[in-house]
Amino acid sequence: MGLVMIGMWLQVFYYKYNIKSLVNLLQPCHVILLLQGVALLSNEYIGSLISVLTLPFITGASLAILFPDTTGLTQPFEETSYWIQHYIILTMPIYLLLRNGYAGLKASSFSATCASSWIVVVLHWPGYEVRCYYTIFRLSLKITL
Repeated sequence: MGLVMIGMWLQVFYYKYNIKSLVNLLQPCHVILLLQGVALLSNEYIGSLISVLTLPFITGASLAILFPDTTGLTQPFEETSYWIQHYIILTMPIYLLLRNGYAGLKASSFSATCASSWIVVVLHWPGYEVRCYYTIFRLSLKITL
């Protein structure tokens, strides 16, 4: 299953490369898809650590299913893969936490939850929001000139 998830990430890479939008590979769902694939292929400790640290990102996949924006998904099978990827992102943590004798559940703690929430905040605000403001600023300059 790990190879399937990495293959799905490579498919997303292909789609984004076709439309010259590789920066979209930094979206949380794309990163989590790749990390969950790596967690499935790695040993017990690394896989458990990755699965625990990526748990807060599951809210993003849930929101992507509840409020989908598939308007830009125009390539063949891109919208279908969108739905499959988000459902896999939501269901895979259950297996990752319970495999190898509940290793993921044993690795989870309050400090791991705080660390993973901190990763979400660091990725979201400096990474995504600054890029968004920069893009909007550049667009407003182009419009006014």
